[in-house]
Amino acid sequence: IERDGLLFLFELIDEVYDYLSKPSLREAIDARAMLAFGDGQHTVICHSLGTIVAFRILHKRSQAGQSSVRRLITFGSPLSFSVVRAILGAQWTYPPGLGDWYNVYDPRDPVCMGTAFPMPTGAGGKVRHATVQNSSFLYHQHPGYLDKVEIVGPLMAAIDG
Repeated sequence: IERDGLLFLFELIDEVYDYLSKPSLREAIDARAMLAFGDGQHTVICHSLGTIVAFRILHKRSQAGQSSVRRLITFGSPLSFSVVRAILGAQWTYPPGLGDWYNVYDPRDPVCMGTAFPMPTGAGGKVRHATVQNSSFLYHQHPGYLDKVEIVGPLMAAIDG
């Protein structure tokens, strides 16, 4: 499914291609996302391109000595594409300071290649992958994911503390 790597990714999801190939856009998005994280312990839930942005921000926060994130919940993540991980380069490591990571995917979702991404270096069992069957024929759309216990469960557990 990967075919020509970044070109295929562009055909599939042009906003991921733009983010990865345009440094000024990437830095502008990262700067806004960095502000949204704020201070303190958080649970971050993100979809699609947001999973790449969150992954980068978690590394940047660690490098800046900022507070950690208790839980990351991702779904429909293009981190399954080796070309995305290659662009992240040396950063394909478990973000320091991240508690646990729940990743959810639908095997029919083309944006995550219908599979879980490989474990980042240093994950040590902290990433939990779950497969769901979205009820919508739009397998990548977030409404098809958000009613699943595989997402709601970890989110509610984080809220309950």
